[in-house]
Amino acid sequence: MEFTLLVVDDEKLCRNSIANEIERSGLPFRVLQASNGQEALGIIEVHKIDCMILDVEMPRIDGIELLMQLDERVRNEILIVILSGFHEFEYAKSALQCKVYDYMLKPITPKETILLAKRLLGELEKKQKIRQDYLALRNAVEKARPQIRLQLFQNIISGHFSREELLRQAEFLDISIEADRYLCALIEFKDETGPGKRSFEEIQIRVLQLYRLMEQCPKTGFWLEKFQIQTDQIVLLVMLEKEERILNERIIPFLNDLVRSAEEELGWNLIVSTGSVVDSLSKLSVSYSKARDALRYITIYGDSGTYTAADFRGEKQIYDYLLYENLCTWLKMGEEEKIQEEIDRLLHAASRQGVGSASLYILCNKLFSAISQVLDEYNINILQYVQADKISFSELYQLKTIEQIRGWMKSQVTFAIIHLKDRYVQNNNRLADMTKQYIDAHFAEQINIAYLAERFGYSPNYLGQIFRGCMGTSINEYMTEVRLNRAKHLLHHSLLRISEISEQVGFANSQYFVTVFKKKVGITPKEYRKLDLSRQNG
Repeated sequence: MEFTLLVVDDEKLCRNSIANEIERSGLPFRVLQASNGQEALGIIEVHKIDCMILDVEMPRIDGIELLMQLDERVRNEILIVILSGFHEFEYAKSALQCKVYDYMLKPITPKETILLAKRLLGELEKKQKIRQDYLALRNAVEKARPQIRLQLFQNIISGHFSREELLRQAEFLDISIEADRYLCALIEFKDETGPGKRSFEEIQIRVLQLYRLMEQCPKTGFWLEKFQIQTDQIVLLVMLEKEERILNERIIPFLNDLVRSAEEELGWNLIVSTGSVVDSLSKLSVSYSKARDALRYITIYGDSGTYTAADFRGEKQIYDYLLYENLCTWLKMGEEEKIQEEIDRLLHAASRQGVGSASLYILCNKLFSAISQVLDEYNINILQYVQADKISFSELYQLKTIEQIRGWMKSQVTFAIIHLKDRYVQNNNRLADMTKQYIDAHFAEQINIAYLAERFGYSPNYLGQIFRGCMGTSINEYMTEVRLNRAKHLLHHSLLRISEISEQVGFANSQYFVTVFKKKVGITPKEYRKLDLSRQNG
């Protein structure tokens, strides 16, 4: 590779001597010349200069002034050798401040010129090697960026790194993770074709399209980073401003928009879960864990949508092993068939491997412990459960064959799911009734589903779904019905103006009240009052 060397000296003889010696040496230099600093600046603007031999004493712009006028980045890229006829401290000091490569006294002999050129060449080749290595590293980093990003997320939730170290790792990836609050959200494709039916390429295209939709959905008061942790699962690291109410007011609406856009534009069903809001990176693992747990239970409700960890209070994992995590999830989902299939699989494997009765009893103990824990989470007394169904745990140790153990395990699961389903219905009815009572008492206030969800500690999606399932109508429809019934009462029993009635029943403005009233009742409030008066007079 050829390098460009600029010789700057107002003495033509000296300048030509240096240039000629280097050109005759056969070293890979292209030599340019300038007679003063001003001319040199013009050359540097046009050509990429690798090194420069620079005289200090020159008219117009001297060598030190030239260095001062150069942009610092440009100056740092050029190897600079200062030539001076004066052995003075001030020149040397100024040269050192400009970070020059060398400082030499004139006159410089042909031999010194060649030695200097060789030193410059060695230094330039070393810099070129470092630059090439750096570019190769950057290319490798770009190719591995998804894996490095994923490693960053894993480092964050591991809890093994300080905040400062995580910020440095994020800076390397040009990611900003400094915020007042943090939240983890998980997005999963609900693929009706079944697991493993789509190719890797198809899944990656879907992920990229989903990222595009995220960019299109407006975000206010928060920002996020995306990490693909599985082929069909993405985690969002959400950074928030200080206000935690932003979760229901902004983040969940954003996620709902994303779910709706994915369904309408691309025909996909997305399942989204969010963990709790935390105030530091070190606690983000808690938010991620809750989002992951919530995602396991979302399929209880079937449809795609956005849910929070608070929607599934009490669902604690019993064992660290995936088998028992799945067991607890399936119990809460009422997935009796899946549990029975898993029991069959485990006992078939135990039979094939010749597992002894002691190991089988341990497996049964684990199952019973899991059931007991889940029942306890739903405030079901395990003793009442056992007594009501006349199941004696001591029976277990009298069982001798695999088939007897299979029957015992399956009967335990069946009884547990019956009790859990009953309690789950009770909890839902209680939540729906609390919501209804609050609306009945506060309908005149400016309340909406986001406010109610915040008050009761659930996501709007979850609260809305539970209310509709129990009451047969949506929260908004019920609230409108209550307000209109109260408006009819006031129209009949008072002389209040329409605008006053509108305000008393919770409508923000009277025009909207009139529009809703006519849509639901078929006539305007004024017409309703006249009709009511005519009936009274008639």
